[in-house]
Amino acid sequence: MFVFNKTKVFMVDFSERLSYIMKLKGLKQADLSRLSGYSGPGIRKVKNGESEPKYGLLKAIIEAYPDLSAFWLLTGKGNPLDGGNRKSLYDYDVREVAERVVREQEVFLEDVLYNEFVEKMALRKLREIEKNN
Repeated sequence: MFVFNKTKVFMVDFSERLSYIMKLKGLKQADLSRLSGYSGPGIRKVKNGESEPKYGLLKAIIEAYPDLSAFWLLTGKGNPLDGGNRKSLYDYDVREVAERVVREQEVFLEDVLYNEFVEKMALRKLREIEKNN
């Protein structure tokens, strides 16, 4: 988890965001199960990162907590409690949000791959220098 100022929280994994929401709202696994209609084991799998969240769970969370940012819930970017201005869940173009998530994940992966490449090249260069000395 990375924190920017005191309002913006960036979390890569949905499981981290779910745990954060549960702590923030004082929810237990059983509360979330009742709220969403999902079984306790299903919630646990999502919370532990063993399973991806289903649309019904996302919808139930967003509708139950209108102050929660749907964009943050889906992407982990921005202010978690920036949803108070929206009129309803249906104000969001799901395709647009999904495309944005995919683009941002592609950029993230490109950065990771580039950093790994640079690290490998630096290690290779260090080995060459050590070999020559």
